[in-house]
Amino acid sequence: MGILGYSSFFGLNIAMSYHMLHEPAKNAWRLTILAQHTVTIFSFVLFVRSHQGFSPLSPFIHFHAHLSVLMAKIAILFTGLIITFLLTRKKAQTPVTRRPMTIMRIFRNLYCHYGTTAILWYLKPNIESINILLHNVLVILWFIGISSRFGHIYDIEGISTLKVAVPIAGLSLLSDGILLMLLR
Repeated sequence: MGILGYSSFFGLNIAMSYHMLHEPAKNAWRLTILAQHTVTIFSFVLFVRSHQGFSPLSPFIHFHAHLSVLMAKIAILFTGLIITFLLTRKKAQTPVTRRPMTIMRIFRNLYCHYGTTAILWYLKPNIESINILLHNVLVILWFIGISSRFGHIYDIEGISTLKVAVPIAGLSLLSDGILLMLLR
């Protein structure tokens, strides 16, 4: 990727994390935001190591693989959430209908959900090193931790949490199986 590539990756991630720090406090527990801050820290480490002349990814092969699969899962979940919002917007207010669509909001969502994922996969993660059970346990623990506040965190108060949360949890588990089956 080179020094310029790692510098750009770090710069974009700093901008995204900085922007996300200005979101309402309840949003801090969204999986995308937690993962984006993790990607920002990871991109900082890659940036520093590339400037020191080291092979940036070598000591972080397992972490890079888990982060790549996590971001792919988040991209799949985001797509599922948007489809759910579009299908239910006539029945309830959702973030799609409540917040104005701005160029920055669209760019941020595209980059954080798909751009970051694409860059992490461009760096060729070693997915053979992934312990899929550990990977799913972390996401399931996150889901259990926020399940009672899911509707509030994702601004879907008018929709039953079970109608959205259960299909998304199922999609999350299914996405790992599909990703790893296709990519191994």
